[in-house]
Amino acid sequence: MTYEETAKSFRTSNIIIIVLNILSLILGLISLLGLFMTNQAIKQGNTDQYNLSARQIEIIKQALTPLSLTIIIVAIAINLAIVIFCFINLSRLNQETAVTPIPYYIGLVLSAISVINTTLAGNLSILSLGIQAAFIILYFYAIQKARALVKLL
Repeated sequence: MTYEETAKSFRTSNIIIIVLNILSLILGLISLLGLFMTNQAIKQGNTDQYNLSARQIEIIKQALTPLSLTIIIVAIAINLAIVIFCFINLSRLNQETAVTPIPYYIGLVLSAISVINTTLAGNLSILSLGIQAAFIILYFYAIQKARALVKLL
């Protein structure tokens, strides 16, 4: 494969990673906002508008732990870091300088942690596992293309 073909494949995968991580970032922010709003409603006793049973309220209270909030905030920060590094890689690609695989390794770790976290929480579903598997495949692909680009320089 030539440098141009490899660069085109890398650029495409990098843009897909950027878009997906921006979507994850937005969804994380919405989730965080939703958790804070729900927590406030529960503390103030204004849960009637949500039509929640007492059991559902207890489940939400158990889910609103400092650890769960920390995980969401860290995931948001990591998604932001991945997006920034990917934009840096696009810039490096345009300048025909060496790209770094760092954002893709970070993404692999985030995906692995996500699978472990959802498994331990008992919330693992085919959909969430499939999404994380797609992320992992995409990150591995980008790592391979980044390595190939460095060799072709």
